[in-house]
Amino acid sequence: MFRILSLFLLVASVPLAAQSPDPAPLLRSGSTVRLLLRSAPDTTGYIGAVLARSGDSLRAITPELGLAQVALEDVARFEVESSTRFSTGVLLGGTAAIGAAAGIVRGTGVAESLLLGTVFAAVAVLPGTASEPRRWRHVDPTVSWRAEPVGARVRLSAPGLGFSDVELRLQDFQADTLFFTEGGIVPSLPLGEITSLELSLGHDRRRGVRVGSAIGAIAAIAYGGSVYLRAGGDPIVLLPVVVIGFGLGGGFGGLAGYLLAPRHWQRVPLSGSAPSR
Repeated sequence: MFRILSLFLLVASVPLAAQSPDPAPLLRSGSTVRLLLRSAPDTTGYIGAVLARSGDSLRAITPELGLAQVALEDVARFEVESSTRFSTGVLLGGTAAIGAAAGIVRGTGVAESLLLGTVFAAVAVLPGTASEPRRWRHVDPTVSWRAEPVGARVRLSAPGLGFSDVELRLQDFQADTLFFTEGGIVPSLPLGEITSLELSLGHDRRRGVRVGSAIGAIAAIAYGGSVYLRAGGDPIVLLPVVVIGFGLGGGFGGLAGYLLAPRHWQRVPLSGSAPSR
């Protein structure tokens, strides 16, 4: 069991480390951006997804603006989200490697050392990473765009067409029609048929870490305590078992919750969408 868990944790740190920040980010349909507009100087910016550029304007979707066509001259600052998972993966993998090396020197099993090192790294790193503010990089919205249209992840309902909470990739919109990327269940939908539209702003890592840590800690304490008592352990020294179970279960659960965190959805207003600003 130790070897299986340690292998899982080591593999889990690889994709995190692989998500290195783009040194020269290029825009594409669906890029997460923050818009600071000259017409709204009192706001801290509108976070959403940019969809396309047409002439001297941008088409974007945000929870506040809805489906908006924004004039470039109104954009005071245009920022693209920068990945922060690279440092998390390096810290987790590095701590695990240090734990394994220390285990070899001290004569402890490599798998056990790898597991403990990674779990305690998760306890130390993930809560801070999950609560860390989003990082943004200023870019010029007139730079070259990537050819592949990833699209903004949206969730919508259109009862008249038989759709309820369907997830699609929004590529662009024009007037009263939404266009989606290839491979979806539909290429386009009329805006008038949509009764509910939500935009995904990434994964809710905070919630994932909190819920995962709580479930992992409770499960580990319950399982470890019951096994210890059934084996005839002294109830007086049960507290250390509980503490160890809390650390191991909470750490492993926090890591699992971080990796499997649910998406964070925000409702997008449909009335008055696609304004010119």
